[in-house]
Amino acid sequence: MPINISLEVSDTSSLPLAYWEMIFSFLEDHWLCPLTFVCKEWRKKLAGRATRCSRLLEPAAMAGQEVLLSWCLSIMKKAPTQTIGRIICVGAAKGGQIPILRWWKKVGGSWCAWDAEIYNQAAFRGHLHMIKYLKTGGCPMGANSHVCPNAAYGGHREVIQWASENGIKCTSETFRSAAAGGHIELMAWLKEINCPWDEEVSVFPAYLGRLDVLQWLLDNGCPYDTRTEMAAETHPEVYRFILERSGPTLAI
Repeated sequence: MPINISLEVSDTSSLPLAYWEMIFSFLEDHWLCPLTFVCKEWRKKLAGRATRCSRLLEPAAMAGQEVLLSWCLSIMKKAPTQTIGRIICVGAAKGGQIPILRWWKKVGGSWCAWDAEIYNQAAFRGHLHMIKYLKTGGCPMGANSHVCPNAAYGGHREVIQWASENGIKCTSETFRSAAAGGHIELMAWLKEINCPWDEEVSVFPAYLGRLDVLQWLLDNGCPYDTRTEMAAETHPEVYRFILERSGPTLAI
């Protein structure tokens, strides 16, 4: 005969803190915010988990969740700092979330990370609309900007094209990034617009075992040296291709 067990808890505050810690430890970070709206007691208990809330800042910014960001900051009970500002701005750039950047500029004030790194993050993910917004808004690109290489690694031709039209030159680093990302069509276009390349370009696909990329590079005249051969040592098929292609007299 089944046994009916009834547990009635009239006051959640009577539950030992260790039990609460165990319960909350099973929750994923993104569940913390909605649980604070269950009751005042739960909000009070969750307020002590500021470390987990800080981990939500970047994904919340990437997803465009202004309410969640505001909640995290309130739970953390911290005034805006340079570190917090950078996390939020980088997250917004990664997600292409212009509204979050606008919001944080208003809320975070001088702690808004308005610099080249935001361009780089947006370029890597192909968020051209974000890059245009940053430039129009006066965000300094600076000498540390790597818009073209980051866009090339992500395979975003339209970003590189825009950058070239706005005075940002393609360098051999751009070609290296396209090769490392395995983007043959992009490399063909870079060659058409006379983007420079060097001996390091072929090292990356050799190291990654991308025979198709390496073959295209060598077939199209990309220079290479012994570094490419050494990089391919863990990939027998690629290594054999290089030896058959170049013979024993690679330049050092």
